Amino acid sequence: MPPAYNLMTDRTDAGPLIPEDASDEIWKNTTIRSFVHSSFRSRRMTRAQQRIPVLATKATAFWITGDTGLKPTAEIGWENVFINAEEQAAIVYIPDNVVDDADYDLWDEYRPEIEEALAQLSDDTVVFGAGKPSSFPAGIVAGAAAAGNTIQNASTVDWLVDLSNVMGRVEADGYVPDRIFTKVDIKASMRNTRDANKGFLFAPNGPAGQSASTMQAGGMIFNTPLYIDALGSTGWGTGAAGEPAAVVLDTDAFVIGRRKELAWKSTDTGVITDGAGAIVINLFQQDASALRVTTRWGWVVKNPVNRLQPTKANRYPAGVLTIKVGGGFPTSLETAEGQPALTSGGQPALTETVATPTTRTTRSTTTASSS
Repeated sequence: MPPAYNLMTDRTDAGPLIPEDASDEIWKNTTIRSFVHSSFRSRRMTRAQQRIPVLATKATAFWITGDTGLKPTAEIGWENVFINAEEQAAIVYIPDNVVDDADYDLWDEYRPEIEEALAQLSDDTVVFGAGKPSSFPAGIVAGAAAAGNTIQNASTVDWLVDLSNVMGRVEADGYVPDRIFTKVDIKASMRNTRDANKGFLFAPNGPAGQSASTMQAGGMIFNTPLYIDALGSTGWGTGAAGEPAAVVLDTDAFVIGRRKELAWKSTDTGVITDGAGAIVINLFQQDASALRVTTRWGWVVKNPVNRLQPTKANRYPAGVLTIKVGGGFPTSLETAEGQPALTSGGQPALTETVATPTTRTTRSTTTASSS
């Protein structure tokens, strides 16, 4: 019998390589590990674009002079914002011989890698605008900068003042910060921040009722939960002056629109090509199987008018603290403003003491848990 080239393995013959509940698990884990998916409001979309009316003009009222004074008119207006759903996807493939020779399910080993890729892409896109689709709004860092809500870390001893001022910018725009999203470097700075007696200022408490491991919480600053980027988003940069170090947000003002939940399709036929159209692998001829994961979602900033900041261009529900001149955030021990720095800029020995204004002239530091 001559060889044939038009035969194929159909869906019934091939069957799914991963149980159906795997898609739910992947999406659930993506939601937990991604800062934006775990923190922002979520709504369903029935089409590729969803229109949401947002209040744009607030009414005004006046006192009337005299019994026959004219009553002024008031105007209330709305404008539309749009959520545009775009597709997010990843493909993984494994040679069949590798699957056959393994003592465990290799597809299970791929799941955390898929979820991590989706999570990092989500945070990079929404927070930093990295590689964003053209229909998406500017990233949060860029949006905050456009509204004037960026402050560069200027203090050499008390970076918390600068962070507080960033929160003040957001509050002045009529929003209430409820999250601080930051690069992992800030955890060391929190651990190293001491009072005049070299006592630790930050306890390792996380948000009430939340798991620090699953919610990426790293403690509290000014009663605001601190979320650490454990994914290493590229938008933080390399630690150079002017690059973002922490993002302060009112997460109620950001909305994720979901058009299609996570879906998977497995196959052992077809080809995978590169951007130039060259074949990377022919699944059928090279005995390999592939899993394609897709989802569609979008996001939007509500940003309705309020009386604290009626000018839209100057109003945004987020602010950014950037790296100080000289780089690093921070790389050396920080102390409370006006208090003496520790010797050699490092951790004190347990017997190191400083003078205090009380009758007790010395105090030894004790070991504390990290944030």
